[in-house]
Amino acid sequence: MPFPTLSSHNPIDYLSFSSFYVETYFDECILSNATAFCYKKQNQHYLVSNFHVMSGREPKLDKNGVYTPQHSNLAIPNKIKVYIYGWMDDKTTEITIGNCVICEFQLLDDDGNPLFKAKKYNNNEYVDIAVLPINVTYNSHGKKLKPICVNAEYYEKFKSKDIIHPSDNVFILGYPLGKRDDSGSSIWKKGSIATTLFNRNMFYVDTSTRSGMSGSPVFYINKDTNAYLKYAKEDILEEKIYFIEFLGVYCGRIINEIQANDDSNIIIKDCDMDIAAQLGIVWKNTYIDEIIQES
Repeated sequence: MPFPTLSSHNPIDYLSFSSFYVETYFDECILSNATAFCYKKQNQHYLVSNFHVMSGREPKLDKNGVYTPQHSNLAIPNKIKVYIYGWMDDKTTEITIGNCVICEFQLLDDDGNPLFKAKKYNNNEYVDIAVLPINVTYNSHGKKLKPICVNAEYYEKFKSKDIIHPSDNVFILGYPLGKRDDSGSSIWKKGSIATTLFNRNMFYVDTSTRSGMSGSPVFYINKDTNAYLKYAKEDILEEKIYFIEFLGVYCGRIINEIQANDDSNIIIKDCDMDIAAQLGIVWKNTYIDEIIQES
């Protein structure tokens, strides 16, 4: 994975700009902040985040058979605002960063039907992934650029061929509590794979995460010191110092809202214990293609 830079002491990692800070709205009222990213399929760009982010609802039915709205006032988002700092020329794979464009996309049509796509996988529970077809172009010096995609051809030459195991390191690139650095790029939260990935629709990661990271892309990173490759490109030095693999979409922590009494009659929320376990949930990336193909 390259670190293009004008100075070896100030590297800029393009991967940091592959996820976007987003806000959901009902009309002009902000409902939440989260993370999203772009995915490309057959020349179409899709904005990807969690189902619970774009729908504003829990992905599981409650006891009344309803996908419960998450907002305290039961508001459902009808649009999403995306802050994009990373752009790519599809023809040359040249990347431009640092130019923020705030894009606004409708989530519902005039009849209140979702414009995003999602998928149910078991007992009417949604996979916590939603994809929204988008068309946005940034004009820079006569070039028409598109948002950086996590599956862009540019990243293929840095794709890992490792067999991934529990305990391997992963990084969640998102916006915890809405935080971002001065360049607008994402925050890297480190974790480790806590369950086997074989034949599962989702897996757990051992990490400390916070609200605002829902919808973040999750990457496996392999820093192989024997694979350094340096080459000069005009006045920019690029270094490939690690291999990557996009694994899936982070969707939050394990939380159980059931309450129980202990021997002292003190109410204990199970969610307090679950959060203490610091287990995050990642839905596998294969569901993105499945959702797109079924739409």
